[in-house]
Amino acid sequence: MSRLPKLSIIQAQGANPFYRCVHEFGGAKLEPMTAETLASAIRIGNPASWKKALRVLRATGGEVEQVSEVEIAEAKAEIGADGIGCEPASAVTLAGLKKLRARGFVKPGELVVLILTGHVLKDPDFTIQFHRGDLFSSPKDKKATRSGPAAACPTASAPQKSLQRAPIVIDADLGAVIAALDAAESKT
Repeated sequence: MSRLPKLSIIQAQGANPFYRCVHEFGGAKLEPMTAETLASAIRIGNPASWKKALRVLRATGGEVEQVSEVEIAEAKAEIGADGIGCEPASAVTLAGLKKLRARGFVKPGELVVLILTGHVLKDPDFTIQFHRGDLFSSPKDKKATRSGPAAACPTASAPQKSLQRAPIVIDADLGAVIAALDAAESKT
């Protein structure tokens, strides 16, 4: 490796004490919070090693960003569409990259590595609810819109709908599985 990579940290908007530490307090203090996000693996309101994370962030010239629940869901669906199953917490990497790219922190042509550590089976209900279209159906989830430049979006955004693949219920029978696959193939 010819140079130290920039390490960036992405947090869910509802569990973003480190983001707030950097952007509101210049890294001087971290205010614990009650974390609320569907990305359960990163639902952390008081990270124990935030000072170490801050040192690494500064030493590598990285950045910290936050992403909304909708941005997480859309990124997870995009990753899934490429055949890679990940949990919502891992999808924050792609959602964050998009925001870092949009504001020019990540430049065209730069090599980027996204770390996905959580398997899709860790949070299967998230995936099923997203594809059925009812992930954000509760009143609490109505606030789960995009953040940043695309903040004004309805709960079921056009990007979300284009990524949703409604589950198909079939019999636990080889013939039924083959018929469903054939039907799906004929639509493409």
